[in-house]
Amino acid sequence: MNEYGGKLQEKGLFWKMGSRDPETFTKLDQMSGEIENFNYDLSNNIMNRNDYWQNFKLLSGGMKMPVLYFYGTNDYMVGPRHYKDLEFSNLLLWENNGGHVPFIEDRNDLEKAVLAYKEKYRV
Repeated sequence: MNEYGGKLQEKGLFWKMGSRDPETFTKLDQMSGEIENFNYDLSNNIMNRNDYWQNFKLLSGGMKMPVLYFYGTNDYMVGPRHYKDLEFSNLLLWENNGGHVPFIEDRNDLEKAVLAYKEKYRV
């Protein structure tokens, strides 16, 4: 978590960055606590990589594989409009009213999206 995330966490507002429900990240923390040797190494290190911050959207036009892009209208960690300018030729764009953790917030809609993807692309 970066400096700003930490400040939001201190004020009890971090959840608003990625959820419509104040309990979502509490539930995520509980689930993470059940995983043996769980750590934040990936998230702690990836934000410091320069290539993490590069815009690779222009490359999406050359990719032919089917893509499910499931995004949350309340996900300000990624951005609710991050899908703009994607050029995948086989794209199933799925809007969800949730945030960054759909498997907690809206598992049923996530399942519908995966099943629709499976049906559309016969995978």
